[in-house]
Amino acid sequence: MKVLNVDFKRALEELGGRKFDIIFLDPPYKTDFGLEATKIIMEKEMLKDGGIIIFETDREEEYIKDLEEFAKIINVKKYGRVKLVLLTRKE
Repeated sequence: MKVLNVDFKRALEELGGRKFDIIFLDPPYKTDFGLEATKIIMEKEMLKDGGIIIFETDREEEYIKDLEEFAKIINVKKYGRVKLVLLTRKE
């Protein structure tokens, strides 16, 4: 296990080249950090075949649809005001 005490962009840069089965994103609400992180993850091909991103957000459906520019949405689960968006690589 490796703990990085850096901002998300630097962490993704340091982890670039590695591939993961599961990536959990829980960015601060009311920011676009999650969208940016998803874009970087997909550009750096950090997901293994069949890998998923679990993205937690309280944003509206329009924001969630913006994720489709970079990734394929598998499912969206709603828990109160929070949504978990399951993403994978586009085919």
